[in-house]
Amino acid sequence: MRGPLAQDRREAAAYWNNFAPSATVVDAVQSPFRYSLTRSDRAGHILFIAVLDASGPKMNAAQRAWLAAQLATPQARAAGMRPVIGHLPLAGVSKGKNRIGKVITKAAPLREALEQGRVLDIRPEPPA
Repeated sequence: MRGPLAQDRREAAAYWNNFAPSATVVDAVQSPFRYSLTRSDRAGHILFIAVLDASGPKMNAAQRAWLAAQLATPQARAAGMRPVIGHLPLAGVSKGKNRIGKVITKAAPLREALEQGRVLDIRPEPPA
């Protein structure tokens, strides 16, 4: 990567890497652009969060593989909720938003990874 985008990413990384998350880091090899972590509340409920480097409409196979691996970790499997954060949605929800540049293109493989990782499973967890 070269040019202004590469410089922007270097500066963003230099800035954001000065702040340690108030959570348990699972994977931060490509932080601050792609990472995962967990948080627990006082009652012991676990939240697993994965952040994707999804600043554009294309989600490559390497990112999907990383996400699938993260969602398969013991930390993710133990979590009651597993939100995945990126910049663009899988589909637009209003007129004019469901177009290239506003949504992830060819989102089916990403949706499949989310489903397999139980991210899109909205059923409540059974009581302990």
